[in-house]
Amino acid sequence: MVMNNSIKPQLLEAILKDDKAQLEALGWQPVADYLRKITKQKWQTSDLELFADLWHDKTPDAIINAARECMKANASNGFRPLAGALAPYFVTKQTNKDVTPLWQQPATLAAVTKLLAADKPICHCIPSTTALDLTTGILRCPHCGGLDDGQVEDAQAAVE
Repeated sequence: MVMNNSIKPQLLEAILKDDKAQLEALGWQPVADYLRKITKQKWQTSDLELFADLWHDKTPDAIINAARECMKANASNGFRPLAGALAPYFVTKQTNKDVTPLWQQPATLAAVTKLLAADKPICHCIPSTTALDLTTGILRCPHCGGLDDGQVEDAQAAVE
């Protein structure tokens, strides 16, 4: 079932109310169950909100498959992928088999290099978490605002 914008408000309302029956009726309970199962992090149904906001137009099976592929590609060690990190995994295999994730594309790494030159801080939070800016591909810590150290390393390696 592919969702459209007219169903998005119902989906978000079901998530905020933790209405499992409505999630099931909308076809999203399997997504919630899968994301809950794969994570070591504390899980609440409200954690599904960003997935629904970004991917309401995808089928639940497509979201689960994208999460599965994202985890395989990134060796997540049981940490649930961020909703935005699924973007490259929705590209059909017929159009592009070798998709470079947004956060690893040369233009993104060049932007990170420029931020480093401007003395932008690098995140040293423990545990480290990052949020993907879908417009720039830059990964930042939602707590301190610092750049992701892994992306910084990739950017520095790309310059060398």
